[in-house]
Amino acid sequence: MKFYILTFGCQQNIADSQRISSLLISLGLTEVNSLKSADIFVINSCSVRQAAEDKVYGLANKVKAWRGTDKRKLVILTGCMSGSALSERKRFPLSYLRNKAPWVDYFWKIDDFEERAKENFEIVCTGYSTIQYPIPSTHLVPITSGCDNFCSYCVVPYARGPEHSRPIDEIITEAKKAVSRGTKEIMLLGQNVNSFVGECDDVSIHKYKESFPRLLSILNEISGLEKISFMTSHPKDMSDELIDAIANLPKISKDVHLPMQSGDNEILKKMNRGYTVEYYLGIVKKLRKKVKGIRLSTDIIVGFPGETEKQFENTISAFKKAKFDHAFIAMYSLRPGTAAARMKDDVPLSEKRRRHAVLLNSLRTKTII
Repeated sequence: MKFYILTFGCQQNIADSQRISSLLISLGLTEVNSLKSADIFVINSCSVRQAAEDKVYGLANKVKAWRGTDKRKLVILTGCMSGSALSERKRFPLSYLRNKAPWVDYFWKIDDFEERAKENFEIVCTGYSTIQYPIPSTHLVPITSGCDNFCSYCVVPYARGPEHSRPIDEIITEAKKAVSRGTKEIMLLGQNVNSFVGECDDVSIHKYKESFPRLLSILNEISGLEKISFMTSHPKDMSDELIDAIANLPKISKDVHLPMQSGDNEILKKMNRGYTVEYYLGIVKKLRKKVKGIRLSTDIIVGFPGETEKQFENTISAFKKAKFDHAFIAMYSLRPGTAAARMKDDVPLSEKRRRHAVLLNSLRTKTII
């Protein structure tokens, strides 16, 4: 049997697809680089914006043409869209997805993929304990999954469930294996990497916890590893200890992504971000003072429900004060099931577009969209 994976969304989804690929290969399947020659079509979905979900629904005709009259060809939908329907924190029922994408055969959560694949594919599993990951120049290492922050606009807590951290020994082992295969850089991933608290085994077999800065310190000592990057950080968890680790550990990337989302305190409160503008700019000041050569990027949402012109001007002001090197600027998009979806989306699209353009023009250097 042959499979093809189509991935939407962030680096976390890319890392998940790499692991899905490794699992299916270990079960005896063969990966192909086009849908035309596949027997199984795996869609790893994204829910961050409605446009991302619409791309999945828009695959209907492509799937119909690929499948033809061969009912043995299977479609599996996984990732955040399936998670939104199957997790204990449901955004919508599974029947909603079935109605929107009736051409999908299986809806699987990422966390359940291994179990479901073994149940549904009648193939002998051999050598699963020695999964061979792809060897790109940068190896993606998820260290946390899920989120407990419940920002009012965000679907992640519903799509990926409660936050949990991988055991630290498991992360170290994966990093060392990647280096042994020739990888020089690893990127640590999570919806909120700097809230990582991983279990570790000490010499007396007792479990203890390690923080994210401590994890960075341990990984920094791996011989042959040249660079360690990470994303995404939450401002409320950007501790002095972490800032010192970024500043003083030579292998840690000086590219720091720190989402601000808004430069107005009232909007930040409505977003449930857990910090003020003053606190955020204080973190930026510490980073710029301590981390030599830092390159700071951020996320901003314009046109959040109720955002006035004055509040947008506050965002412009904070944006300029932070002097970001890069920014991902998005117009607010209502996500069903979130707290913000119960607010009136009262900023016209034309105004969202204007604010988007104004903020882009405020950047000191190149902007990534």
